[in-house]
Amino acid sequence: MHLLDIQHKISRLMARFVEEVKSSTAMGHSDINRVAETVLIPLLGRVYECPSLQNLNSLHPNYPAVDLGDVARRIAFQVTTTPDSKKIKDTLTTFIAHNLHTQFDTVYVYILTEKQHSYSPAIFSTITGNHLLFDPKRHILDANDLLKQIATYHVDKAQQILTILEANFDTPIDPLAHALAVYGTLPLDYVPMARLDLPQASRIPFESSAYFVGREAELKALARAIIQTQPTVVVPAVTTGLGGIGKTSLVTEFAYRYGVYFHGGIFWLNCADANQVASQIAACAVGLKIDTTGMALDEQVQQVLYAWQSPMPRLLIFDNCEDPAILTQWKPTIGGCRVLVTARSDQWPTLTQIRLGLLSPVESRALLQRLCTRLTDTAADAIAEDLGHLPLALHLAGSYLNTYSHHTVEQYRTELTIAHRSLKGRGAFPSPTQHELDVEATFMVSVNQLDPNDPIDALALGMLDGAAWCAPSVPLPRYVILSFVPDGTDGDDAVDALRRLQALGLLDGIETVILHRLLAQVIHVHMGWSATLALVEQRMVAAAEQAHKTGIPKQMNPLEPHLRGMTLRVLDRDTEQTARLATNLGLFAQHQGWYAEAQALHERAFGIRRVLVGENHSSTAMSINNLAEALHQQGRYLEAQDLFERALAVREVVLGLDHPDTARSVNNLALVLESQGRYSEAQDLFERALAVREAVLGLDHPDTAVSVNNLASVLESQGRYSEARGLYERALEVTEAVLGREHPDTARSVNNLASVLARQGRYSEAQPLYEQALAVNEAVLGREHPDTARSVNNLASVLESQGRYSEAQPLYEQALAVREAVLGENHPDTAMSMNNLAMVLLNQGRYSEAQGLLERTLTVHEAVLGAEHPDTAMSVNNLAVVLESQGRYSEAQGLLERALAVREAVLGAEHPDTAMSVNNLAGVLESQGRYGDAQRLYERALVVTEAVLGAEHPNTARSMNNLAMVLLNQRRYSEAQGLLERALTVHEAVLGAEHPDTAMSVHNLAVVLERQERYSDAQMLYERALAINKAVLGREHPDTMTTMGSLAGVLERQRQYGKAQSLYEHAFAIRKRVLGLTHPDTQSLQRDVGRVQRLHLTTKKKKRK
Repeated sequence: MHLLDIQHKISRLMARFVEEVKSSTAMGHSDINRVAETVLIPLLGRVYECPSLQNLNSLHPNYPAVDLGDVARRIAFQVTTTPDSKKIKDTLTTFIAHNLHTQFDTVYVYILTEKQHSYSPAIFSTITGNHLLFDPKRHILDANDLLKQIATYHVDKAQQILTILEANFDTPIDPLAHALAVYGTLPLDYVPMARLDLPQASRIPFESSAYFVGREAELKALARAIIQTQPTVVVPAVTTGLGGIGKTSLVTEFAYRYGVYFHGGIFWLNCADANQVASQIAACAVGLKIDTTGMALDEQVQQVLYAWQSPMPRLLIFDNCEDPAILTQWKPTIGGCRVLVTARSDQWPTLTQIRLGLLSPVESRALLQRLCTRLTDTAADAIAEDLGHLPLALHLAGSYLNTYSHHTVEQYRTELTIAHRSLKGRGAFPSPTQHELDVEATFMVSVNQLDPNDPIDALALGMLDGAAWCAPSVPLPRYVILSFVPDGTDGDDAVDALRRLQALGLLDGIETVILHRLLAQVIHVHMGWSATLALVEQRMVAAAEQAHKTGIPKQMNPLEPHLRGMTLRVLDRDTEQTARLATNLGLFAQHQGWYAEAQALHERAFGIRRVLVGENHSSTAMSINNLAEALHQQGRYLEAQDLFERALAVREVVLGLDHPDTARSVNNLALVLESQGRYSEAQDLFERALAVREAVLGLDHPDTAVSVNNLASVLESQGRYSEARGLYERALEVTEAVLGREHPDTARSVNNLASVLARQGRYSEAQPLYEQALAVNEAVLGREHPDTARSVNNLASVLESQGRYSEAQPLYEQALAVREAVLGENHPDTAMSMNNLAMVLLNQGRYSEAQGLLERTLTVHEAVLGAEHPDTAMSVNNLAVVLESQGRYSEAQGLLERALAVREAVLGAEHPDTAMSVNNLAGVLESQGRYGDAQRLYERALVVTEAVLGAEHPNTARSMNNLAMVLLNQRRYSEAQGLLERALTVHEAVLGAEHPDTAMSVHNLAVVLERQERYSDAQMLYERALAINKAVLGREHPDTMTTMGSLAGVLERQRQYGKAQSLYEHAFAIRKRVLGLTHPDTQSLQRDVGRVQRLHLTTKKKKRK
């Protein structure tokens, strides 16, 4: 063949290649680059002498920036259909960012269509810099560049290029093969743009809507459903949902977005009237180019059905197909057709079903604003919420507000009901799918299919009416709606009635069902039977009471919105049913920590029952008890105590001393006494309640376990830890066995056992238990619940006890935030969180922040608990500690004496908290040089801690340490050393080698050795203590500064003045910044710096001489 003929044929095939790329790109084929690469690899490889050119994704999946490459020749190609500069800039930016310029010397950008007329070199050089030479004239290519290059070839090489092109393009196109290939590129990972140029054979009555929004997930789901069937087997996919939900709009949009992938055409059948389907099928013959001249209708239909059995990809849409028999009769069973069905009913068990839900809030806003551009985001969101995000209603509302622009949004929302003229189609834009523009009429099409004379349909109508009395558009548990039938109804009949409602699309969901808010209004207009309301209230109370018995608040969550709506609707009625509704909603509010709301509801129930049955009735006593609990949970102890005593008095008379409800009142009265620090009285009552519950309910009953737990709590509060621990373990065993590990009561038992272990200094055992309790509470109660906040607080406390202050602080802050939000600033639990946060700040040397929180804590405790409460004493004690840390010894002493007096009076002389007050008072006396007085108090504290906590407890070790230091100050070195070695052994064993308390023992032992002039030994211990404090507390913590000063001192004694001066100066700078120049510790360090400077200078002068 002559060279000119070869070049002409190459040019023709390259033009065809470009046109096919353009056509495929226009059709939205996502893999056109991949298809083109199969041609380009041998072509570019031959033209640019790259014999090893390959797809780089075969080397590494998702290879960046470039598609093809010859690693040996160090040449790479990026293949794209996009000719604009931005695309090329992005390619080069990614190329450089991934350091590909170290692997390839040259990169070409090959444009599959046509490149721009020119490109500015400057916009690329700023990206490539010195990394890569990229000349747009040479390195941006298209087919014309290849043809210019090929035009220079001799005959043999040109023939090689022609052979490559002929292997891919010089064959006739098979229409079926081409159609199947196009269908095979139907995208599943994105939604194509809508196109009006559907295949010529198509028959579709609707146009693509300019108002269609969202639904991308549903469109993708439809695409996956129809493409994942066997090529020759027709398996339909069905779109179901409530009337007005947009089923027809969805499949219409699907047709216009995916239609180009069905070369055989799209065929629409409206199945609302079964008698009209055959004639619609016959009408499809025109697009299929079937000559039906002279044929009867049946023969025309058969010709079309026969054509549909061919392998050619087609899309058939069976719209409004409520009867599966219609689909069975007319759909092809083999061939290339893919079938979509729309129906209200969801009874299509053998088909892939896409249940169409309401629009999302974002989609609803977009639709409304597209229909009525004057709507702000806020206005559109409010209207969408009013209309329950139903597409038909949104279309009508948006059209109305656009047509009648004199109506304000506020006026429209005030007037909006199901009967509003806008929802009847007034002022509406035409429906693209010719849907009836009346929401009520649309719903009633489904409702009217229920026959009141049919037993199952009659049950379904009552069930539907019952659902309408519940909270609109809120999921309702299946077991609840199944109870909305008369007593004695067969359970299977109730299930069939529910299935009937679901089949008609009136209820959505399976385990929970939803009735749309607008449909609920329609039901109220057409039904709204008072007898149904009474039945629903009765069933809702029964469900709530059963949920409360589980003790798991989340069991109540699905019922709450429905219970709330019913309760608020009848709250002004003085009936027992109102009292029961208010009681159950109040109990839910208590479980959620909404105590003020619970109080109001229990007050209402109490008021009703006091009028109906009097105060001396068991139901009234229950309301009094519930009200007392709500007050107790708010920290209003005296009011709660009074009510608990009243409830107990009634129950003792009406129910007797040994009734479980009487035991509950005894238990609750004990709890409020315990909260007031009246531990002895509380213990007696807890023991009484436990005795009744053991006798009446048995040892393994959850209520008995509660009593065991509460008795353990009051023993723990009295410092009787070993007894408390045994009872906690007993309670935990019962709750785990009876209620399971994931129950809140079990979590409470786990938490309490952890608490007593922590008090015994067994932190490593306590921590995982606290974590276990927290995990359960977060899962069951939620992060914002008071019990969860308590778990967070307790986990923080055990971390603090292990010296992990930076981990403990954010947890304390989290617990405080929840308690302030849920309980209020003046609740005792909130005050306790403030206290705990203050102490961890104190341990980090942040004195002013700690002091502010402790003063707030003390104010709350004094106001709520009184001056004589143990928690108030704790606040006084801790405030004193922070004042002492700032050198304000006189103020601290007065507060410590006050705290000690309260603790001795309330807790007794042998309580660990009392021992702590004794110890702290001794410390402030020691700081003032009153060593004899301090020694006697330290010895007293040590005796108590050893007796109550044991010799191996961290608090006992601390007492030993403190006594040792006061002995040291009296020069009783050997006694002090012995105690400090004992304290260090305990701290290392219990807390570990890296704990701040261990560092304290190491430091103090070093002090004793230094006093005995064992400087080298002391230096090593100081260095060890300093390393611990730096690592755990930080370089600027007061304890770190103290240790640094001590190390400097022992270096000074060994005449290492240079090192000593450096340490003194560092410690002084930090002390001055943190404590100020007037603090005794700062002034002491200032003197140390001056002294060692003089010594250092004197030593230098002597050396020079």
